[in-house]
Amino acid sequence: MKRLTPLFGSFYLVFLGWYGARHFGDAWRRDLLVVAVGLYVVLSVFAYFFDRHVRRQLDAADPEKLATLRRSDPEFDEFIEDRPRVNERTDWGWRATDLGAGVAMAFYPALAYTLWRYRELRGDTPVDGVAVGLVLTGGLVYLLWRRHRVRTYRCRRCRSATRRLRGEQIRFSCARCGTTWQLGPPVFSDGGAPTPPT
Repeated sequence: MKRLTPLFGSFYLVFLGWYGARHFGDAWRRDLLVVAVGLYVVLSVFAYFFDRHVRRQLDAADPEKLATLRRSDPEFDEFIEDRPRVNERTDWGWRATDLGAGVAMAFYPALAYTLWRYRELRGDTPVDGVAVGLVLTGGLVYLLWRRHRVRTYRCRRCRSATRRLRGEQIRFSCARCGTTWQLGPPVFSDGGAPTPPT
């Protein structure tokens, strides 16, 4: 459910923007965007410092208690494993492509259909079942495409095959050049890293 939250949140913001623009005017979308971006920045900064605080507390905790908690709680074990690695880099190219393709696949077909049918795109432009179906179909295509990209990810530096690491963020390790690539948070369709034998 944790991986579904960003997906549901995105669709909710899109619906809220359309509904508000239809009933309160086009300025509603701009105000909603400003509030959403501001809230995202504040929460991101808070989450960053909170994560650092929690990890400092865990570093000072009893190792035996931590080991017991990791065995009994898979989510806690993922959090512990989700630590920066040596020579870790963020693959901004992968993330930018993922974001752009997600928006294009989910919304461009519906926007093109709406423009073709109604010859305009405004806050009060009707949204029919075909447009909704195109958004849902595009979202499904995006999830399948992203799942394939995650499963076939190769090192950005040397193009070698990589191994996915355990943790809350998507990370891949390249044995050839020793680089760890961080792709960001997963969605529910990405699957998980292989679980080591117990």
